[in-house]
Order: sequence, then structure tokens, then C-alpha cells
Amino acid sequence: MDEVTFTEEQNIARPSISTGSSGLIQFVQKSGFAKDEQHATYVLFGIAGVGILITLITLSTLLFGVGHSKPAVPTITGAPRTSSSP
Repeated sequence: MDEVTFTEEQNIARPSISTGSSGLIQFVQKSGFAKDEQHATYVLFGIAGVGILITLITLSTLLFGVGHSKPAVPTITGAPRTSSSP
């Protein structure tokens, strides 16, 4: 078989692994909420947790009616009210 020879160097693009932090972590660090990457991660987890908590409270209020006031004694519309005290 014939030998294959190349006259130019082949530049094969290799996938690079980014070791830098993400944009959100950099934003939290630049805004001053965290000093390093680990604390920025904690801040982002906290924000996500608060968001999930607010979502659950809102859904429970909308679906189950938590917090709606209901009359203690139902009254018939149009009927005269009578006093129960002697």
C-alpha cells in the first residue's frame, strides 16, 4: 500500500473543557453578593429555593383556597336576620 504523507500540519480542533465559572456565578461575584465561587453557588441555590417556595405557596393558595375567608354561619340571601339573644 501507498504511504500517506501530509505537507501541511493538520490543526484538529479539540473540544475544550471550560474550567471557568459560569456567567451567573461571575455576575453574583461582581455584584458583591459573594466573594468566591463557592459562596456565589450558595447564593444562587438560595435564590432558587426562595423561588420554589414562592411558587409552592402561590399554587397552594390558588388550588386549595388557603387564606380565603369563609363566613362562620351561612345566611340565606333575602331572609331577615333575627337576633338569637333573649
